[in-house]
Amino acid sequence: MTAPRVRADDGLEPVREALLAEACEARAVAVARARTEARATLEAAGARADAILTRARAAGRRDGVAAAARELVHARQDAARARLAARREAYEEFRRQVADGVRTAAGDRDGLLDALTRRARDTLGADAVVRPGADGGIVAEAPGRRLDLTPAALAERALDRFGSRVQELWTP
Repeated sequence: MTAPRVRADDGLEPVREALLAEACEARAVAVARARTEARATLEAAGARADAILTRARAAGRRDGVAAAARELVHARQDAARARLAARREAYEEFRRQVADGVRTAAGDRDGLLDALTRRARDTLGADAVVRPGADGGIVAEAPGRRLDLTPAALAERALDRFGSRVQELWTP
């Protein structure tokens, strides 16, 4: 009888199977670990992205609030300028009407010019040079001094006497 023939690598079969099983188990552990790490990395990236988005939204709101505040300041400044322009326009119109009233009230033109001339010479001296104003009335001059008695100047002086009370005419 012949003895069974033994191959040289038959004794390594159990070692091979053990190594293969160990390699498969290590691969499964490595794949599981890689999946866990990938999930953790994705979750961390998602959390960072959420945090960045939250900060960006907050910054956008702050920027929006700041921009709205700037716009409000500009709108208030524009409104104030418009109110001041309207007041100035009302004042100028009132001033013009007062000057027109002075001109109209001077029915006796020669009598008015005589009275204004006397006033100018009383104020500046008898040697004052008196000449007619461009828009009525007179302008008188003496060395280093000038007196404007035109309707516009007389109206301006009358309005100046009212001071800030004149604003009550067009302030609600």
